Amino acid sequence: MPRLSIVVTFRNRNLERVQRFLASIDHQSYRDFELIFVDYGSDAPFAEAVEAETGRYGWCTHVYNDTRGMLWNKSHAINTGMRLAQGEYVLSTDIDLIYTRDVLNNAMQHADPGRQLFSLAFMLPETFSDYTSLEASRPQHFEESPYQSIGMFHLLSNEVFRDKLGGLDEFYCIWGREDTDGYVRGRNAGLESYWMDNRAHPLYHQWHPTYTASHPRFMKLWWEDLVIYFETKRNEVHRGQEDWGRLYSTEMRRSIQDTPYTSMRLPRAMNPFERSRAMADIIHFLKQESSKVVEVVIPKEKTTLLLKGRKPVHRIGFFGVRAFNVLMEKSGLDLEMRSQSSADVMTSEESMLYFIFNLIVKQRMVTEYHYSEEEDRHVYKLCALS
Repeated sequence: MPRLSIVVTFRNRNLERVQRFLASIDHQSYRDFELIFVDYGSDAPFAEAVEAETGRYGWCTHVYNDTRGMLWNKSHAINTGMRLAQGEYVLSTDIDLIYTRDVLNNAMQHADPGRQLFSLAFMLPETFSDYTSLEASRPQHFEESPYQSIGMFHLLSNEVFRDKLGGLDEFYCIWGREDTDGYVRGRNAGLESYWMDNRAHPLYHQWHPTYTASHPRFMKLWWEDLVIYFETKRNEVHRGQEDWGRLYSTEMRRSIQDTPYTSMRLPRAMNPFERSRAMADIIHFLKQESSKVVEVVIPKEKTTLLLKGRKPVHRIGFFGVRAFNVLMEKSGLDLEMRSQSSADVMTSEESMLYFIFNLIVKQRMVTEYHYSEEEDRHVYKLCALS
């Protein structure tokens, strides 16, 4: 049984970054470890390539959690690996990191059942390419990650993680707060927080584009929900999750099987009353058709030309905006003009997407689901609680 279990998560990432991460782990002077590589529902080309890469290392266990079409949930992905961890200590870390040779050795010298360890990383710029000499580089040449990046490296006792924390809180999904929540709960469980000297034994973070473009357009509302949840739950150390780290097999995913389903195709634009009726119908189907899959098709709305402030709208005139939109409609062009004030209000499309998101994450009316985005529509396949 290894003394340390490392858990790293992945979905549809650049293979070269994965290769550099794994090579840096293989180069570690400390050897009493296992690494559990959790592929959280990558598409086939990515999944096949990364499984072949992880298979090159005897200390690496590859796990595929078939969450295709489900929202990214870092807590669930980490928990999947932690369920399999055999080590006395567990380390959750970032797939984008490169470890210099003595990072793990230094960490295990400071490991203690009453302590949680963290480390910052030096951020490699987009133009960086000299990876072969990185071990000898001077880290002060690079910008250091902010303290908010607390989830890059988090090491603690396996027993504490399982028994006192009961895993990371899987309410957090898409992005944000899960790392800070884990840190606060560890602190409230009585753990001392220890920050390692990253200059003596550097960690480096490989540059990658930000992924905010893939966030749903209701992210602002969800961020507010996360803040409220975090603040109201921050003193609860153990969240009582019964099935944390659930490992989905393809056979368990009714939403991606050839299963009978009821289809609801919503109109492109709905007024508030029509949206309320559609919401009620979806809930009704989920309750009445629990043995089936409910497909909800949400049409995409028109591309928006946004007029910021009041002056542009005043110059064009509200009748001018209306005339433009009528012309676009008659021309068959998928385009409309809106003012900044109207754009601040969720569209019918955004409202329905957020509603379904709430059924999944907050109301827990859905056991599993699959989401896909097509050129002109969003498609959710929802499996109700039976």
